[in-house]
Amino acid sequence: MFKRLDGVDREVLNWLTSTKSSLLYLSGASGVGKSSLLAAGVLVELRDAGWCVAESRIVGDPMERMRAALLGTKGLFKRRPADTASIWAPIVTAPIV
Repeated sequence: MFKRLDGVDREVLNWLTSTKSSLLYLSGASGVGKSSLLAAGVLVELRDAGWCVAESRIVGDPMERMRAALLGTKGLFKRRPADTASIWAPIVTAPIV
């Protein structure tokens, strides 16, 4: 796994594994390494630990992008939801901290 010298990957991973929230919104200026932080380290460890991870970039229609990401995430739904409301259930029912 990729390790950052500044330890930010460990901080994000520790926060994710200790919080009751199930949604991470990561933002920052273009080119600062947001995607690299997640793709090369944090998401690898979460998936290895059995987490179900849905990834989306918020460009274009953000709701459609998130809907597609949720539907495309293996293991999130036992069977494909018949309606849009069911797609949002993992997010809507998640506690927010």
